[in-house]
Amino acid sequence: MEKKPSLDASSKPESVLYATRCWWAVVCAELVHQLLNFVIGMQTRQDISAQIKASMSPNQQFSPELIDVAAVLALAGISAFSLLIVGCLAWFVRSFSQGSKRAELARKVLTYFGIYFVIRAVMLFFAQPVGAIPVQYYAVDGCIQMGVGVFACLGLIYASKKESAEHSQSTPSE
Repeated sequence: MEKKPSLDASSKPESVLYATRCWWAVVCAELVHQLLNFVIGMQTRQDISAQIKASMSPNQQFSPELIDVAAVLALAGISAFSLLIVGCLAWFVRSFSQGSKRAELARKVLTYFGIYFVIRAVMLFFAQPVGAIPVQYYAVDGCIQMGVGVFACLGLIYASKKESAEHSQSTPSE
């Protein structure tokens, strides 16, 4: 009877360890990016309120406070959805790292996320600040997004190595 290798940190291939570290850096930096987006949105919610007012028909009359609450709730909803996606990303990183029965799926999904993050980082070179966003926030957020892109690219490279693919395919029986 063949003994299955244990999947603790000492038995993981080096490429899996590096990929996992890169992906955890992506998760942490993306979390900071999403929180910073919420802060920027809260500071510029007057623009969102103005867009809400502009989209209303002339016979609709709502108080400015109600429109402001709608803007805050929209920002909160978008941020909550973004944080949910970051949570899913963290779950996929954990699944890939532990070599669970979903490790191969996690590796594939992380590949798609990685491609997205790399493309997003490249697109930053063509973006310009819009509206009342302070340039300092825009610069800091751009640096964070570039860091996410770099770590995602490294995670892609390490996760695409032969040892990583074998690790994610040799899952323990449950």
